[in-house]
Amino acid sequence: FLAFVHISTAYIHPYRTDIHEIIYPTNENPKLLLESLDYFDEKIFDHLSEKVLKQYPNSYTYTKSLGEYLLFQQKENLPIG
Repeated sequence: FLAFVHISTAYIHPYRTDIHEIIYPTNENPKLLLESLDYFDEKIFDHLSEKVLKQYPNSYTYTKSLGEYLLFQQKENLPIG
């Protein structure tokens, strides 16, 4: 039996004034965003990056938040701790 253990931090949600031990949803659909990347040219990518990163201090915190939410969406198919 295998399980995926994910360690996260509260630092990926700097825009929140309160942090609880839960996985917060994102404003974007991470799966759709990942699937769409192949169709973006550099101008569109830069424009969208600027728009979605407004709440985050850098791309690391944003992508970590997306990754954490993608894992959460798989909770029925993957044992996660």
